[in-house]
Amino acid sequence: MSYDPEELYQETDRASIEKWLEAVEENIAVGEARGGTRFSDREKEFIESVREQVDGRASASRPLSGKQLAWLRTIYDRS
Repeated sequence: MSYDPEELYQETDRASIEKWLEAVEENIAVGEARGGTRFSDREKEFIESVREQVDGRASASRPLSGKQLAWLRTIYDRS
């Protein structure tokens, strides 16, 4: 599924971003070891980068761009 970056940027709150990020991080840590969803190195690096951005912008209600949200949501849907 393809997501509109501008729409995601306007409609996604910080709690949703945290939920998506935590689910993907858990799948990377646990799921792959158990034969779950496989993630490319590029996707793993992206998730690490997103975590740094979210943690580094604790007070920002929108710590990610629309394009970043679209990619995060796509990875979340796969996991």
